[in-house]
Amino acid sequence: MHLKAKRNEYASALGPLLDKTPKAVFAAVAVSLLTSGGDHWELLGKRFIDEWHTLYVNGVVPQRPPGHREKS
Repeated sequence: MHLKAKRNEYASALGPLLDKTPKAVFAAVAVSLLTSGGDHWELLGKRFIDEWHTLYVNGVVPQRPPGHREKS
């Protein structure tokens, strides 16, 4: 699983659960949470990118979200 290679405070908080959870399950949980259990599918893309951007600018994940530009 790709997530095993990167550790951050969120991965550490999950402990052994991180290694036992398939990436598809993490994706499903994220989609469910970001869409209030599937009630707001139209918000998924924006909420996902917004959350990724927040994690990136706070140094939690090193990967930049699509469309993110560094300030010059």
